Amino acid sequence: MPNHDDTLHIPEFAHGYLLAESYMIFSVVLESGETEEDWQQINDVPLYAGEHCAYADYDLNFWYDEDEDKWHCTAYEIWRDEEGVAHTKTGEWRRLW
Repeated sequence: MPNHDDTLHIPEFAHGYLLAESYMIFSVVLESGETEEDWQQINDVPLYAGEHCAYADYDLNFWYDEDEDKWHCTAYEIWRDEEGVAHTKTGEWRRLW
């Protein structure tokens, strides 16, 4: 269930895809020895099931909350400028876990 503070709409299919990918990536983040925060980019996330669906790119921010004593993962959409350079839309986000 989405957090009411979330501002980024992610279609249900893409949310499930990002959720699964985030857990796989998180195991790599932990193996790297990261203790506070890490950013990972996921490209070509399918927004819907189907042969001719649209895709989007997301940044995942893994961060540790000392007050709650647990890790969280927040997704941000990526936009590309006219030169194809990726930028994170930090004003819109969705907490995955």
